[in-house]
Amino acid sequence: MAAGALFTGIGFTMSLFIAGLAYDPEMLTAAKIGILGGSTVSAAAGFLMLIRLASKRTPRMSHDWLMRFLEHRIADRRLLRLIGK
Repeated sequence: MAAGALFTGIGFTMSLFIAGLAYDPEMLTAAKIGILGGSTVSAAAGFLMLIRLASKRTPRMSHDWLMRFLEHRIADRRLLRLIGK
């Protein structure tokens, strides 16, 4: 949930639109730089949080377990052989 909340800061298109309406041309450049910087920091923080959470909670699966799992869901043996390689 926290990583998703950090990713919501990425949507800077609306911020640029509102800044274009709110600021005069002199301040608009500074506003664009601030919006881009904030969006970049937010995207990096969200990405790092997702990596951290995924590495802690993702169980390590063996190849044999994964193939048995797929055999129950995929009927085409040719496709299973291709996946197994």
